[in-house]
Amino acid sequence: MWELRLAEILADQARKLFFDLSRITILDSTGIGILVVSQGKINKAGAKLRIAGATGFVEDTLKITSVDKLIQLFPTTAEAAASFGAPT
Repeated sequence: MWELRLAEILADQARKLFFDLSRITILDSTGIGILVVSQGKINKAGAKLRIAGATGFVEDTLKITSVDKLIQLFPTTAEAAASFGAPT
């Protein structure tokens, strides 16, 4: 289901996306896989992805698995959005 929604968003020409993980309290290998696959699809579409709001166990998991080296992490959605710079 998430793959279809992501495809719709990219088909609508969205080029600056962030995933808000602030309400996520646990992240397993499936979640990591979804993030990595999403990053690949988003990158292939010429878009950019950021992760916002990851804390505690989720943030630790993203760092241990080196996802933070693939996708930039930001403490808040506002900071993630601002990281894209001014609208073009």
